[in-house]
Amino acid sequence: PNSTFLMNNFTVVASANSRLHADVVLIRLRRAQIDCRNISVLFPTHAMPNAVGCWLPIARDAKLKVGQENIGCAGQLGKELASTIPAHGDGREVASLLTQAGVDATGAHVLVERLGQGHILLCVHASSEVEASIAWHVFRHACVDTIILDAMPTRASARHYREIQETTPWVPVAA
Repeated sequence: PNSTFLMNNFTVVASANSRLHADVVLIRLRRAQIDCRNISVLFPTHAMPNAVGCWLPIARDAKLKVGQENIGCAGQLGKELASTIPAHGDGREVASLLTQAGVDATGAHVLVERLGQGHILLCVHASSEVEASIAWHVFRHACVDTIILDAMPTRASARHYREIQETTPWVPVAA
């Protein structure tokens, strides 16, 4: 697995409530210049967004399950999956995948719940704070259900982020 890729980035995850909604958000991410290689999607297999089939590599033997939902995985998170993991059905594999990507345990639990309700999870592995900000704005303006941003993995970087935030004016990004 390529876990160092995921841990060296800022992670922004959102929950879209339908296949169409996910397609719209993915198109907006692409229009905002987010590289496809930095996008991952977790989805109920019966509701794969069309944009996923067009732009992202899909993990063929994901063996993920949340409740009764079989879960598909595409993008960088799909590359992290080990095909030998048995599906437990309680979402622990999905939660583990999200925590590997940098989401805290509470956020991962909330996202697994959303996935079990039929939502589609869109994840941007941003290479900078600017890219994470762009992803957050796209998600916000697309009215996604849940947004989880994990851009501060340590206290030192949180302090650094606060100092930057106090000296840098906020500039909205059009989506």
